[in-house]
Amino acid sequence: GSAWQIGLAIGAFNLAPLFLRPFVGFLIGKWGKKPFLVIGPMIFILSSLSLIFASNIVQLVLLRVFQGLGIATFPTGATAMVADLAPAKRRGEAVSYYGMFISLTQMLLPALGFIVLMTWNFPVLFLISCGLGIVSLLLVLPITEPTVAAPAQPREFRFPGSLISKRALFPSLVFLSFTVTFASVAAFLPLLTAERGLGNPGIYLSVQGFVTIAVRSFVGTVTDKYGRAVAIIPGLAAAAIAMYLLVIATSMPLFVLSGVIYGIGFGSAQTGLLALTIDRVPTHERAAGTATFQWMWDIGGSGGAIGLGFVAA
Repeated sequence: GSAWQIGLAIGAFNLAPLFLRPFVGFLIGKWGKKPFLVIGPMIFILSSLSLIFASNIVQLVLLRVFQGLGIATFPTGATAMVADLAPAKRRGEAVSYYGMFISLTQMLLPALGFIVLMTWNFPVLFLISCGLGIVSLLLVLPITEPTVAAPAQPREFRFPGSLISKRALFPSLVFLSFTVTFASVAAFLPLLTAERGLGNPGIYLSVQGFVTIAVRSFVGTVTDKYGRAVAIIPGLAAAAIAMYLLVIATSMPLFVLSGVIYGIGFGSAQTGLLALTIDRVPTHERAAGTATFQWMWDIGGSGGAIGLGFVAA
């Protein structure tokens, strides 16, 4: 398809999380996390199979919106489940490992998907995606949801209080500012490297990804021992330094150094802020709290690139 059709198909995937994630957080609080851990993979299984038979852009966009619903449900439920399962004294460690595996898949699977696509075709790629969805479903089915303390009064829906956790708002807004920097890198890095002759932008993303994973392997344990601020404040500072280096980078060493420092910043700040969010919300409000936090990613990741596009123009 044309460039605008490709952009529309990619953007459609982000629509469901952007508009539905707060509602999912509220429903998880009422119905529990396990149903949404099951619904997410089922959506990916059905959508991946259906994508094989999509024959026009309208069908493709609708299926991508449906697929986005899986992203609105599964990660929201999974993050809240991690918060429930982790002992309070090891909460940062649990959040860190959880994020580490997310970073690992985000770094490896796009490249593997491209190899599959170049070797075979889109139907094979969608079948593999369907198979991975089945594996995910089989892994979550045996999980037993821990019992958590119920609120003193039954939760009734109130707009917007039921959708946004006030206690989670401060660390979530800090994270929102961070996601805008990530959006700028994801959206404009190819243009920057082409303009300055810095080569493959994937080098930056690979370096940043590897460093993020390495930092996540230990930073959660550090926050459990010394407090969340020990990761959050240096992480935010590192991200700011990395953005400045990227602005002035005209050589490959400075370009790569920016990626290293940004990986340190992202792995540290995101882990500390998510752990702090869970610390601040009561047990019965964890789903709404983690949904509020993740919603900032949806807003910053989608809106940040658009807003910065106007600035760049």
